[in-house]
Amino acid sequence: MANIGGTNANDLLVGTNGDDVIRGEGGDDSLTGGMGDDRLVGGMGNDRLDGELGNDKLFGGDGQDQLTDLSGGNDQLFGDAGNDSLYVSRYTTPVATTLLLDGGAGDDVISYYDAADLHRVTLRGGEGRDEMSVIALSRVTIDAGSGDDSLYVYVGGNSKTVTLGSGADRLTLDHGGGQAVRITDFNLAEDHIDLNRIAAQLSGWDQRTNPFATGHLRLIQVGGDALLQIDVDGGGNGWSDLALFQSTLVSGFTETQFGFHPDGRPVAGLSIAGTQDGDTLQGTNGDDVLRGLGGADILYGGIGDDRLVGGDGFDTLDGGLGSDKLFGGNFADRLIDQAGGNDQLFGEDGDDSLYVSRFSPSLANSLLLDGGSGNDSIIYNDIFSQHRVTIRGGEGNDDISVSGLSRVSIDAGSGDDHLLLSITGNAKTVTLGDGADIVAFTGSGGAAAQITDFSLAQDKVDLTPLLGQLLNWDQSSNPFSTGHLRLINQGTGAMLQVDIYGGGSAWQDVALFQGRQASGFTDQQMGYYPDGRPVPGLTIAGTAGNDMLQGTVGNDALRGLGGDDTLLGGAGDDRLVGGDGFDTLDGGLGSDKLFGGDGQDDLRDSLGGNDQLFGEDGNDRISAIRYSVPASTIVLDGGAGDDAISYSDASDQHRVTIRGGLGNDDIEVVAASRVAVDGGAGDDRVTLQLMGLEKTVTLGGGADSLTLAYYGSGSVRVTDFDVAQDRLDLTGLLAQLQNWDQESDPFTTGHLQFLQSGYDTLLQIDLNGGGDLWQTMALFQNLQASTLPQDLFGPVSTADVPLIG
Repeated sequence: MANIGGTNANDLLVGTNGDDVIRGEGGDDSLTGGMGDDRLVGGMGNDRLDGELGNDKLFGGDGQDQLTDLSGGNDQLFGDAGNDSLYVSRYTTPVATTLLLDGGAGDDVISYYDAADLHRVTLRGGEGRDEMSVIALSRVTIDAGSGDDSLYVYVGGNSKTVTLGSGADRLTLDHGGGQAVRITDFNLAEDHIDLNRIAAQLSGWDQRTNPFATGHLRLIQVGGDALLQIDVDGGGNGWSDLALFQSTLVSGFTETQFGFHPDGRPVAGLSIAGTQDGDTLQGTNGDDVLRGLGGADILYGGIGDDRLVGGDGFDTLDGGLGSDKLFGGNFADRLIDQAGGNDQLFGEDGDDSLYVSRFSPSLANSLLLDGGSGNDSIIYNDIFSQHRVTIRGGEGNDDISVSGLSRVSIDAGSGDDHLLLSITGNAKTVTLGDGADIVAFTGSGGAAAQITDFSLAQDKVDLTPLLGQLLNWDQSSNPFSTGHLRLINQGTGAMLQVDIYGGGSAWQDVALFQGRQASGFTDQQMGYYPDGRPVPGLTIAGTAGNDMLQGTVGNDALRGLGGDDTLLGGAGDDRLVGGDGFDTLDGGLGSDKLFGGDGQDDLRDSLGGNDQLFGEDGNDRISAIRYSVPASTIVLDGGAGDDAISYSDASDQHRVTIRGGLGNDDIEVVAASRVAVDGGAGDDRVTLQLMGLEKTVTLGGGADSLTLAYYGSGSVRVTDFDVAQDRLDLTGLLAQLQNWDQESDPFTTGHLQFLQSGYDTLLQIDLNGGGDLWQTMALFQNLQASTLPQDLFGPVSTADVPLIG
């Protein structure tokens, strides 16, 4: 047990694996309990408290504190005074726990989540306007306390009991097929039930008619209580319980509580106008007209066929359910619709953002997204094919992205526009309009995009997303010469086709360029010669200022020189040199070499290839990702400085070398491939999630930390663990243990053990604690277990270590 005290400054306080008492005192402190039954007291300031493993008690104290627990245990969190955030989840905790989350005074945000009916949970809002969210299968008791509170409750699994307390409270229900929420003190004069999430799940509902009149919802009397029920498909014969209002009569409910008349009468909409300041306007469940006027307004239509007009200012408009019309007005507005309906969105003036999705089953919709003038961002996504969508970019350099199965018609309008189209489902018809436009494609298996007016003199095809899908391609050769791509004449146009395997026998249509001949295309339009010729690379040098340098599909050499530069290699085997300044380098496709130079540089590679990334001087950030790409050999070298180096993949086909170099480096590996890590000089932190093939770690000089954050399979070989100064962190891995009480020493419960194997020491794990399914997760070369210190990572007994081999 340790007593750890902070100062009046901003302290970072970390407990031991025993039962600690940690006090932050003054300042904005960070307190972490570690293992054991800890007591964390934030004190004054805006503090962050995390109990981690064990049965912990967290007290925020004064200030706006963040209290978190994700690792299990019978925990109690007290926000105390101030506007605090309390967050607890039990998604990965297989042991039942009893929990208390108490916001205390202030406007608090309290959240609890789990995925199994194991736990018993109490939430108390206390004084203030609190926001409380519960998505859980366990039994939960909620007391919102005083103040105008907002609650979200997922109606799934075991029962939830809610006491709203004093104030005008709002309870949002989300149907999950569980036991009804029991509301002990619903006040008909003040409290409100938000049915928007429920309404979004209804099948066969027109999003306008009162669902109490369509057989989707009903309110019935059960003794002295009122019971709200749902029939998702509206048949009126499959009722399930949503909420029980104790000691309340059905006759007392009107549209004031639900937004709908429980007797089925229609709801009259409202006309609401804002002011010249920033307003938040909320519509009813009828057909509303909302006008923001001046200021940065937020307009939410709710249910019904609404008309939303932002006016002046940077406005946010969300139509909600129903067939809505949204008008952004002047300035850069944000227009959203995700809930269904035959909606029309008009950005009008300014650089607007329009986003529409159709991910939930719904009736077929006809949709219009019109950016208007300005450089707009327009995004449409769906996973169903029944909708009909029209997109108009209007004036300006617009960015248009379409992914989905429905039929979409696009007119990009004037300006230099960029389009990304998913070739899945029904056809997308595109008119690029005036300007130098760029169109890119991703996906496969659907109807070819129809490009009506491709200009050979100005427009271009960006093949990068499509090339990322190719298999058996070396990322350097012209894909038109390897059987992966071809451009042929078809009817009155030129058809671009792809064979992702490169066999030249499984062609799929990508895009038809109407009124064009294949012979008219060169590397100027495609980036590659469609006849298969190689593309020569370029040598491009920047200036002493902040430059943006873009390579070709050939083997390019880009030099940023001075300034904070951005270098993008594109396809081909490129050489990127950042030079002075805080530079960003991305090799793109191909086998690239990246050199950060001086400054705090950001080096990235995610598209494949045998890449080498060298941070050189400065505190650099280096990251490589390998998902769905061919086998590659990779070098990530931090060089001098305190670098952050990360590598992740999803298959074991790659070979990776990571070198931290000089400085206190942070190295993280989440990979199935074989990875060799050399931390180099300095106090380094190496974090591994073990899976797939063996990892080899040389920690190097300095007081280093090796964190085993997850065990799936495989092991790590540690070549030079120094018991005098290196440490091992198993905190994340311990959360995986089954049948462990989070208090006992896991080395005595059959979960962990050391074994002496010749000159080496093995660290083994049995996830269920049976002591008969041991798997080696770490081998420490040339290390005698008897020399391991007691503070290696907590109360570890190294006496009587078994010998094998």
